[in-house]
Parts: sequence; structure tokens; C-alpha cells
Amino acid sequence: MASLYSFFIVMLVFPALIIIIVDSLFLADVRNERIRVAQASGADDSLISKLGSRPAWVNWARSLAPWLLLILIVRACIVEPFSIPSSSMSPKLQIGDQIVVSKFAYGVREPIFQRVLLETNTPQRGDVAVFRNPEHPSIDYIKRVIGLPGDVVMYQNKMLSIIPACLKAEPCPAIIRVEQTARKDTMIDSDGSEMLLFDETLNGVEYVIARTPSKVDNSLDYFSQRNTEVERFVVPVDHYFMMGDNRDNSRDSRFFGFVEKSTLIGKPLAIALSIEGNPENSWYQKSINVERVGAIQ
Repeated sequence: MASLYSFFIVMLVFPALIIIIVDSLFLADVRNERIRVAQASGADDSLISKLGSRPAWVNWARSLAPWLLLILIVRACIVEPFSIPSSSMSPKLQIGDQIVVSKFAYGVREPIFQRVLLETNTPQRGDVAVFRNPEHPSIDYIKRVIGLPGDVVMYQNKMLSIIPACLKAEPCPAIIRVEQTARKDTMIDSDGSEMLLFDETLNGVEYVIARTPSKVDNSLDYFSQRNTEVERFVVPVDHYFMMGDNRDNSRDSRFFGFVEKSTLIGKPLAIALSIEGNPENSWYQKSINVERVGAIQ
């Protein structure tokens, strides 16, 4: 799916470039010929300068095009800002966090349709990744990578286990049982529910998850996969299984299924700004929390 922002920038850049090309190939020669004729007739310097000047719309195109190209390249191919819209990745990422996403983390893409031009890295278990929502491709989601292609992901009684893909490997990798270590501190979710916090480690990545005791697993609403038990997910080729750190308050692969590799957008680098306060309040009632600014794990 095309990026509307990138498409808008291209629609500005394209006519500006056309103007610059037409001016360089044709209009410049017309101006030079007028100057030659004026000089031959003994015209004064002010008239010659006026005849040699570019039209305002050409100057506008020459001034604007380089900046538009720079914005297009940076935002479409290098980094892009992203605003956290929900509490699904609490406690690490919270509503109001403004993050910077690396667009080339999983491949260099062309700016309009985001097709991969050059493969770079592939997602690893424990990564936080931004991707297009399989249910609503116009919406970007951010979750943690849990299952890789070929993995079997099991989520039972709010505990996570992974049977890694075994591709002709002898012996096959052992099952990964993701342990949870309770923390003393708690949090209150955006809906007022108390959340218990636990430390998890996956693929060497340490992070904190939240569980809400008052909420039970909604396994009947889980994504249904043919010939597979409920709470068990077999990740297809070129797909990934994503989950939010706020386990009982996240719509993720448990519900909408797997995320295609082609829909990956990038990997968050850092929290650039964190704005706290009720979204319904005006700006002056909000505050900036500088303590949350920093790298994302």
C-alpha cells in the first residue's frame, strides 16, 4: 500500500523537477538569446539583468525541490516519527510517546509503495517492530516480535512458550519457556485497571511486561488456524508472530493472525519526546517527561 505522506511529497517534487528540467533545457537558452540581442543593441545593465533573471515560479521550484527530496529520502528510507496511540506496549511505550523508527532496519524500500529494494536484516525474537496492521493496512502498529517463521508459539495461562523452527537441524532447538519474574512495582492502565509487572527475557533481550489480574484470557477470540489447537500458533513462512507487552490490553497476533514480512515498516530506535496528560486536555495542561526519552529495547 502506498504511503500517503510520501505520495504527497512526490506530487510536489515531480512538478518542481519538471520545471527545473524545462528551465535548464529550454528557457535558459531563451533568456541567453534575449541577453545577446539586448547587448548587441546597446541595452543598459539593468535591462540585461532583468532579461537574464529566472521567473519567480522557476526560483520557487529550484529552492523547494532539494528540501522536498531530502524530506522524502529521510522519511521514506531512513527514519520516520511515530506516535504511540495506545497502551498496548506499556510499560516501555506509553500513550504520548513520540518515537523515531529506523526505516532501513529490515530493508531499504522505495518511497511510494514501500517495496523492498535491498534486504538488510530480518526481525529477531525480542525486537520491537512497527508494521501495517493486517486488519487495517492504513494503520501502523507497534508490537514485540515473539515468533519467527516456522516457530510454534504457545500462550497458555498468560505464560509464553516457543518451539523454535527446526529446519533439518540435528538436534532441533529446545523449547523456549519464557520465564516471568514478578516486580514489586505496579501500574494503572488507561482504563483504570491495576497491572502487575514482570521481567521477561527473550533471545537475550530483557524487557518488562504487564498483566492485568482482573482480566481473563480471551482465547475464544484468538486467531483460528486450521489443524491447530487454541492458544497454539504455527508461524508461516515469511510471517511473524507479534505481541504487545501489555498482554491483557493488546490486540495482536493472538487475535488478527500473523504479520507478513512485506508489511514491516521498521524498528524503533528511541523515544524522542514523551508528552503526558489527558489527550482530551489542551496543550497547556500537558507536560513533557524528559526521563522517558532514550533508546528503546
